[in-house]
Amino acid sequence: PWRNRFYQGFIVLNYCRMWCDLVTKSVGSKRRGAEWAKKRVKPPWRSLIDRAWLTRPNPGLSVKQPADGADFDETLDYLRQILSETENLEAPCA
Repeated sequence: PWRNRFYQGFIVLNYCRMWCDLVTKSVGSKRRGAEWAKKRVKPPWRSLIDRAWLTRPNPGLSVKQPADGADFDETLDYLRQILSETENLEAPCA
């Protein structure tokens, strides 16, 4: 169920936001998280974030479209990178 354009973009943007929120210790928007993350990631992931943003205008359509296979694989690699980046962060509630 996750292999469609909507969820591929949703996952990328939510992980951008979560990463930003964890590092800045403040809650922000998907837009803020995406812009913040694009300043900190490798160039190929910047374009992945931009493509993820393009899925937002019509979720009813993008949920019916299959995810691009290369983008989906890149999304999983991106998530692994964020998990690695945040692994040693101090929990904000600790």
